[in-house]
Amino acid sequence: MLIDPSYEGNGDYGRVVATLRDALGRFAPGVYMVWYPQVSKVEAVQLPRRLAALAPASWLDVRLTVQEPDRHGFGLAGSGVFLLNPPHTLRAHLERVMPFLVDALAQFDGARFAIESASA
Repeated sequence: MLIDPSYEGNGDYGRVVATLRDALGRFAPGVYMVWYPQVSKVEAVQLPRRLAALAPASWLDVRLTVQEPDRHGFGLAGSGVFLLNPPHTLRAHLERVMPFLVDALAQFDGARFAIESASA
């Protein structure tokens, strides 16, 4: 299942967590993927940690940062994708692909990617 909300409403982050908690209760072995923005909001920073706490067995968090926020700390710096129960080969594939994406999409010298994971 792919979850890709707008994150414009105040409750979107909480609804994502609640939706995944419900989905895992109904079908724990499912593969769930959540897109999230890298923005200067507490909810956005906390979302990956909240999703990891739901993970039944394994998770993968992939972030791509391509630009700096503006001088006031606003703007979309990049994106992340959080997967619950990811395919076991996905991390290795991403480690090969993400450097290319950084080079292709970078809008500042500090562009980077990060991959974090846990497995059963």
